[in-house]
Amino acid sequence: NAVRVGPGDGAGLAETIIEARQATGGPHSVLHLRGAAVAADLETRLTAAGLRYRSVVVYEAVTADALAPSTVNAMRGRQLGAVLLFSPRTARTFADLVIAADLGGALDGVDALCLSDNVAAAVRDLRWRSVRVAPTRDQTALIRCLAPALAAMVPPPRDGGA
Repeated sequence: NAVRVGPGDGAGLAETIIEARQATGGPHSVLHLRGAAVAADLETRLTAAGLRYRSVVVYEAVTADALAPSTVNAMRGRQLGAVLLFSPRTARTFADLVIAADLGGALDGVDALCLSDNVAAAVRDLRWRSVRVAPTRDQTALIRCLAPALAAMVPPPRDGGA
C-alpha cells in the first residue's frame, strides 16, 4: 500500500484521497479517525465523490482556562524564546490566556512560530519579537522555524582575546 501525504488542510486532504482513488481504483471507503472538533467537512466532499465515509472521534482537545504557573513564571522572567502554535484554536486560546494574565508585554522577546497563516492571524495582535509561518503545513517545517529563534536566544561567542 502506498502512503500519501496531503497538503495540511481538510480540502487538500479530500482532494488527495479522491485523486488517489481515481488513479488506482482503490478503496471505496474512508475511515476518518479524528478529534471532536474538526475544521473541514470531509464527509460532504468524499461522499460527493462516491466514497463511503465513516468517522470516529478518538480524542478531544480540552481548552485550558489558565496558563500553567511554570509558563507564567517563564514569561515573567523573560525565559521564553519561542512559542510553537499548531492550530488557530490553540493560538486564539494562547492569546486569550496571555491577555487574561496581563502578560502581553512579556512576548516582545519571543518568536511566534505558526503552522499556517490562519494560526498567525490569531496571534498577530500580540507584541512578538517576530511571527513566522512555516513554509508548509507540517510539523517538520514548523520545527525548522526554530533555528532562527534558537540563534536569537544564544549569546554570541565571546572574543577569546589575548
